[in-house]
Amino acid sequence: MDEAVLLLAKERGLTPQQMADAIRSYSPAPVASTSTLRQRIDEFIDHQRDVMKRADRTIKNLRWKLGPFARASGGLPAALVRPEDLLAVLEAIPDMETRRSHYLGATVFFGWLTRRGFVSVNPMRVPGRHIEPIEVPYKAPIILTLEEEKALLDASSGETRALLALKCFAGIRSIELFSESWGRPRLQWEDFDWKEGVIHIRREVAKGTRKKDNERWVPINDALRAWIPAADRKKAGPVASRTQKYIFDDFRALLIKANEKLEKKLREWPDNGPRHSFASYFLAAYPERGAAELARIMGNSETVALGSYVKSIKRQTGGAWFALRP
Repeated sequence: MDEAVLLLAKERGLTPQQMADAIRSYSPAPVASTSTLRQRIDEFIDHQRDVMKRADRTIKNLRWKLGPFARASGGLPAALVRPEDLLAVLEAIPDMETRRSHYLGATVFFGWLTRRGFVSVNPMRVPGRHIEPIEVPYKAPIILTLEEEKALLDASSGETRALLALKCFAGIRSIELFSESWGRPRLQWEDFDWKEGVIHIRREVAKGTRKKDNERWVPINDALRAWIPAADRKKAGPVASRTQKYIFDDFRALLIKANEKLEKKLREWPDNGPRHSFASYFLAAYPERGAAELARIMGNSETVALGSYVKSIKRQTGGAWFALRP
């Protein structure tokens, strides 16, 4: 069996150390060393969930990132994975942003495998066959015009209007308002303090970032008060009463309705457009408040917050964004 594995390893272009790993993987003992790549991925996920206590959304995201590698590996032992195998999986993913996400997931996973001694050579880091980081071409953030914002808001009503207004005038993330399932905490009407003029984004609601504390308080400005009727302010429970799928269906229907009034049609629902627009128009309208306050409101670092806005908006136009009324 050792000789057969050695021949296979040579055919696959492995290093001597990887060949040794392959031989150990097929030796009668210990049985655990015969683990396939798919099995090692499951072990990694279990470790992140049970030992590292990662959030459910993080576990789901890791499964998604590592899924293509698991599916492509078949019954291949983890010790026999080559850089070329991983590169083939990545190059089969057409969207560069998606490809980069899977690359980052593989980097974390194979680093974990190496540190724990399951492989002695990280296939992502083989000298001379190093898999280079995925470079994603820059995409300018989608910024709505005043006409587009007004058309969308005028076409909205009820819960959909409240959700859109919170994105446009408070910069709140979609994931903080609604999610794919009922399991994730989301913004509640009880989180609004209309008297003090703030929205409490609780730690469990806020999107996880590198910041140690993602809890924040978002100001309620006059525009938000105008677009969220007084009757809604007395409600209890989640602001979004449905899951992401149904809310996005409503947003797409809203887009069709708004396009009836727009000369230049919106081609697709700009999911992050309202939040990025908030950042751009906020800095244009209130330059004296600066990137630091914007970052606090949006729950980002200043660098990330500044990456979500367009510099060319004039102060007068920024003021007009927050002056729009029903």
